[in-house]
Amino acid sequence: MNKKLLLPAMMLAVAFTSCSNDDDATPTMKSSALGVNVTVNKMSRAMVEGTKLLDGSIIGVSVVETDGSDYDDKATGYKNVSYTASTQDAKQVWTPTADIMLSGTAGKAIAYFPYDANANDYAAIAVDIADQKDWMYSGEESGLSDANATVSFELQHAQTAVNVKVVRDANYTGAGVVDALSVKSEGFAKTGTFSAVDGTWDNLTGANDAIGIASQFTLTEDNPATDDVVESEQENPYMIIPAAAEKKDFIISATLDGKPYNVTVNMNEAFAAGKVYKINVKMTNVGLK
Repeated sequence: MNKKLLLPAMMLAVAFTSCSNDDDATPTMKSSALGVNVTVNKMSRAMVEGTKLLDGSIIGVSVVETDGSDYDDKATGYKNVSYTASTQDAKQVWTPTADIMLSGTAGKAIAYFPYDANANDYAAIAVDIADQKDWMYSGEESGLSDANATVSFELQHAQTAVNVKVVRDANYTGAGVVDALSVKSEGFAKTGTFSAVDGTWDNLTGANDAIGIASQFTLTEDNPATDDVVESEQENPYMIIPAAAEKKDFIISATLDGKPYNVTVNMNEAFAAGKVYKINVKMTNVGLK
């Protein structure tokens, strides 16, 4: 079920020191720029697809001391630094807006995706599902210093997702207009904050509110002459914040040719981050099945 993609490390820019003559020798400090490796723990039917993030993708990286305090007591230059993916010499590398310079001080790094310039607290990143971004987190990677200046992140998906596939029944006699397709459950939330340290959610709102996953589309009888299109069905994937640790059923609602219908989907597990739940519903003359 899980696939991985590897984003090779950026080339390290290593600072160096020089010495004067013995009579005028002074202590020197060594520092190294942080290099980044990224892998993604991919879920089946993930919203981020392919073997790597696209060029231009941006992650946010923070480095703190092992106790979580500011690295070398510096309040700037170590929090929410953006790293951008690009291809150089046929390899994808990650380049920062400004190098995070590591000293002999032991530190740890945290990353998240996609980058948000306003995400100043990596333990409370604000999410609104209306944006439909595939939020991911790294956890903490420790043991960093100027002697170990490359960090490897494995990003985990923070959200759950549903993919409601609506199929027109062969005997359906209506025009096939589907309006206001939505899902509703105590297991779904609309907004909240998540931690890039462990992926936990807080400050949830909108639990058990209807969440619109498609506005309007029309399903017609399938045309056998169009091999690349199936006119009688449509998938509707949507990322949602998981809101409950317990199993919660959910309701799919839609208006079919002007008539409202609901169908309940019984779950056998709690909605889990990193999973897409795919459900097929059929448009029939008596409603959704």
